[in-house]
Amino acid sequence: MESRRISPRLRVCANQPQAREKGFTLIEIMVAITIMAILFAIAVPAFQNWRERTALRSASETMLAHLKQARHYAMAENRSIDFTIDATDPDSYTLDDGGAHARQVSLDQYSKTIDFGSSTISDGIKLRSDGQIANIDGSSLMGTSIFLESSTVSHQWKITVNRIGRAYLQHSATGTF
Repeated sequence: MESRRISPRLRVCANQPQAREKGFTLIEIMVAITIMAILFAIAVPAFQNWRERTALRSASETMLAHLKQARHYAMAENRSIDFTIDATDPDSYTLDDGGAHARQVSLDQYSKTIDFGSSTISDGIKLRSDGQIANIDGSSLMGTSIFLESSTVSHQWKITVNRIGRAYLQHSATGTF
């Protein structure tokens, strides 16, 4: 009988562990899924809150830009521009120069939860050709504020229009000024 030599690499020792199959156990997968579910449950409300705050800020900045543009246009074209909050749709406002250039903007395009605040001007303001502001009926106005708020977050934005028609934006994280 012939003796064969076994290569040292092929020798299996009794005290070496057996090779395992590669992969994950069911328990490892369940733990990973549980951790992902917990993280998801925390992240979704935070994302929705961030999204609502961003929509509110965007709507406020757009309204501010429209007011500034209307004032500039009123002075450049020597005509008055009316900024009114629509009574039939309280979530929109209209910029009207008395001609064919009326522009209605809905706050719903940003979020369905954004509304004008309770202390907002009731009917609107007139941006006059001299750059100053007045009530819609033409009577003098020293200044006014327009509030935008959301029903789902406590943040509020305030647009202040001073007597000479300049508009400023302020933010309140607590919902009060």
